[in-house]
Amino acid sequence: MKIKFLFILTFVLLINGFTAAQNAVFPYKSQIIDKNFEAAESGILTDLAAEPNDCALNFAAGSLFSDKNFAKFNPQKAYNYFKCAKIAYDKTKDKSKLLKAGLSATNINKKILTVTQYALDEAIKSNSAEAYENFLSVYELAPLNQKKFAENKSIVYTFRKNYVSKWDYIKKYIYQTYDNQEFTEILKDSAFALAKRNPNVEIVKYCYITSKDQQKRDSCVLMMHKIYENYGVYNFDDFWRTYTSPNFKDLKEKDEIIKQTYKSGNKFLLAIEAAPSRIAYDALLELIAVRLKNKDYEGALYKVSSFASRFKGNKDFADLLKTLQQPENKDFNISKLDKNDKIVAMENTTDTTVSPDGSVMIFSQKKQSINEISPSKNLFICFRLSDGTWGNPQEINALNTSFSETSPYLHPDMKTLYFCSDGYGNLGKKDIFMVKRLGNDWDKWSRPKNLGKEINSAFDEDYFKFSYNGINAYFSNVNDNGNKNSFVIKLKNEDKTELAVTLVTGFLTDSKGHAVSAEIGWEDLEKHQIIGHVKTSAKDGSYTMCLPAGRNYGYFIDDKRFFPTSENLDLRQQNHTSTVKKDITVVKIEEVIIIGKSIILKNLFFDTGASELLPTSVSELERISKIIQDRSIKVEISGHTDNVGNDTDNQKLSLERAEAVKKVLMSLGCDSKKLITVGFGKTKPIAPNTTPEGRQQNRRVEFRVIK
Repeated sequence: MKIKFLFILTFVLLINGFTAAQNAVFPYKSQIIDKNFEAAESGILTDLAAEPNDCALNFAAGSLFSDKNFAKFNPQKAYNYFKCAKIAYDKTKDKSKLLKAGLSATNINKKILTVTQYALDEAIKSNSAEAYENFLSVYELAPLNQKKFAENKSIVYTFRKNYVSKWDYIKKYIYQTYDNQEFTEILKDSAFALAKRNPNVEIVKYCYITSKDQQKRDSCVLMMHKIYENYGVYNFDDFWRTYTSPNFKDLKEKDEIIKQTYKSGNKFLLAIEAAPSRIAYDALLELIAVRLKNKDYEGALYKVSSFASRFKGNKDFADLLKTLQQPENKDFNISKLDKNDKIVAMENTTDTTVSPDGSVMIFSQKKQSINEISPSKNLFICFRLSDGTWGNPQEINALNTSFSETSPYLHPDMKTLYFCSDGYGNLGKKDIFMVKRLGNDWDKWSRPKNLGKEINSAFDEDYFKFSYNGINAYFSNVNDNGNKNSFVIKLKNEDKTELAVTLVTGFLTDSKGHAVSAEIGWEDLEKHQIIGHVKTSAKDGSYTMCLPAGRNYGYFIDDKRFFPTSENLDLRQQNHTSTVKKDITVVKIEEVIIIGKSIILKNLFFDTGASELLPTSVSELERISKIIQDRSIKVEISGHTDNVGNDTDNQKLSLERAEAVKKVLMSLGCDSKKLITVGFGKTKPIAPNTTPEGRQQNRRVEFRVIK
């Protein structure tokens, strides 16, 4: 009996000792189990304030706030405490005490799993994109399956909220894996609806592969077959092996007839059998090629017209008829350029054109989308961003065809685009086409118009552009022998440029008259936007810049060797094409910093009689601010006026304008102690005050380094 009593006593003592040890490592456990939450919260938070990195205390706090019976149940708080417990556990070298109390990595992770599931349940209850995105951002320790579920839900909501009926948008989603079968079907349906409106190889192929419905698959087969026809494919054997279907027996038989006709070389029969497909159209062009080369347009028109009934609905055929039906323009003065002819350099000898204001770039490159039929180039557009870089290129879908579009040239009117293509109603090979932008957007264009049989021929035409003065246009072609010829068109008045442009020319020299090779930056002062740069000739310092009228421009030297000498060119009242000569003298930065040469800040603007700087002055002061801060120099900013008005008022105005410049420079980060202002009024003229031009020169602000 004694032995039994001692055994029981020993067992009780061991249990109590273990419980005490466990309570020491996992404090306030009994209060939480007994639902004495207020006491547990008060004790845990008090102890945590003293020991915020204690593993057991954080585990206890997490357990408290993850108990659904607690009025202050909060999964996010609980998660944060368990996260701290996990970090503390990983940092603890001797884990024996924690393990005895049941605080293992496994138990902590189980608690985290429970809490993240609570949080996910709340997100599901809220059922919003914001709730799922918040879950993903807060609960980074959540298991993969929970994260995947939240990601899928977030993607679904984002897709629906921002949905646009464009393949580039849908494509961002279709090649990912989703647990949500409903969303997968939404993607398939969206893609199929888009394919029916605007079929292309990639989207139709996706729809065909992912669809289990035979009717939809057959629709995809027909759409893809049409695409192949538009590419001018004559042999459909590979097509029918790839796009299988128990149907379309008649279509397969027709394809076989076209293949055999093509192999026979009979272009006349091919144009009949394959009409109105692209291969039939190409065969028709070959039938009239000799007539086109001999300029027998009447005979070509007669031949083409005889096929009209077979090419119903073919837009290229309709355009070809219109081009051939145009009365011959005998006044159209086109002459061949010899190699020795002096002409304005043809800038557009690449596949890129930039608008005169530098805000838009259109170029030709290989298609971004997967194309299993024929490699070709398409037109792309991108826009200059506020920081001066270019945005992402976008395909100009309204103009691109299954074939190549190259050599874009954007007219200075910012509305008219010329480009070359072999995918429209061309007269033979590649022709030059013209389109007009509809409205203010860049994704809506008129139907491309062939420039006509006087310019386009049975050969490859290329590189159309206007001269700076708007009087001439240039283009080239390559004949059957591979020889490239250039031509000039003397334009009639009605064909000349629609927008006044200004050709700015001049020479860049230093103070000794020596030619300087450097970059001149050009900016739109009202938009506060750089529109481009031009490099002066290393030989004589000459430069040429073409600007559309109607804006106030600034130009400055963009070269670290020189002070950014600047001036403005106001074309807001310009309404005709003209040439302006602007010679620029640069000042070496050493002359300004070391010698203290005074510089007139010419791109500062004030209202008459006022001292407040206009917004168009910002660009100038940003450059000056950078020099002051980079060089850590002390400068004098001096204001000057003409002799009109009261001397006292002039002196006051000149100082106020200098102070206005100082204020802006300080807002740009310059130290006020390094900016000295002074007003000289009318006392230091640099030109006679007897003319408006002289008085304008005297109204100025100067910059001079004094230390």
